[in-house]
Amino acid sequence: MYYNDNTTNERSGDTMINILTRNVEKTEALENVVKERLEKLDKYELERITFSSVFYYLGSLKTFYKWLEEETDIDNLKDLNRDIIEYFFLWLRCESDFSSRKINTTILNLKSFLEWGLILQRKDMPNKPLILAEDYNLKRKIESRYLSDEDMKKVMSIIPSLPKIYGRMIYCLILLGIRCSELTYLSVDSLKQADDGTYYLLINQYKTKKEYMKPVPENLVLLLKKEIKRNQNIFGKENVKYVFVNEKNNPIKFNVLNDNLKRAILENDIRDSSGELLYVTTHMFRATVGTNLISAGLDPESAAKLLGQTTLSSLSHYATVTNETVKEQLKPRIEKDEMLIRNIGKIEKLKEAQIDLIAGID
Repeated sequence: MYYNDNTTNERSGDTMINILTRNVEKTEALENVVKERLEKLDKYELERITFSSVFYYLGSLKTFYKWLEEETDIDNLKDLNRDIIEYFFLWLRCESDFSSRKINTTILNLKSFLEWGLILQRKDMPNKPLILAEDYNLKRKIESRYLSDEDMKKVMSIIPSLPKIYGRMIYCLILLGIRCSELTYLSVDSLKQADDGTYYLLINQYKTKKEYMKPVPENLVLLLKKEIKRNQNIFGKENVKYVFVNEKNNPIKFNVLNDNLKRAILENDIRDSSGELLYVTTHMFRATVGTNLISAGLDPESAAKLLGQTTLSSLSHYATVTNETVKEQLKPRIEKDEMLIRNIGKIEKLKEAQIDLIAGID
């Protein structure tokens, strides 16, 4: 089914042209001649695209607007900057649970929308390009980024210089490896105690609306309890819904936490091994926990469960196999190969080694 200027949306009985026109009129009024040409262009384009294309385009914009509302404090699209766009892409790739195809489609649709604002020189939209070609290269594999032990020590060293609430949140992310959105919307009743006296978090996943259990070390239990009690003393027990809240009793925004972390790194001049300012985002703590779990020899199924992943394929976004892990996993094979080399010419021993090798592979 294709659209022309008289085609209607069966669900609403409205024409797509009317929908587009109303959206334009709700913002800043365009010059008549520009508006007329725009409508002609819309009609021309709508005659050549399917309803599903329009549906997914508007769906992408809805995803972006919803994220802006929940994770940022900006009131106007003209205040968008590259940092906010990168945070959105980070959320898409690491916390949205969207497929790779949907992620790239969302980015491309957002790029088209922002370019539309540039072409029309809209004052209520960004006046420069914010999305780069490498942001939506469909064939490029996104490498998982994790922090080395040395870099993690540097991050831990700047926690005392952060505002206390942000320092506590960073500490939780480092130890738990949960998604930033799971921490910012962590409810006060999510902390549970098991029959054996240990504690765990019953975490509600933002996208899938499913819950998973996350063991909590004793020191974090005390931190979470103190934070809840402090907020209840300020706002009243019945009014506190989330563990970490700002001065208005609202959840801490995703970008606010990242901005404070970035500022602390800059102010403390924290450098990586190459001498550059250390690049860290809150999601890299999750990638680091996932990498450490795999490197410690934990099987992928258990690691995925601890990270709250629904599939093993999504684990690749968080965990990276280090060189040390590869060497350790290959060690039995290397030892058997060396034994074969040492026994070249010794037929009987060679046969025994080959039998052991085959058994080892199984």
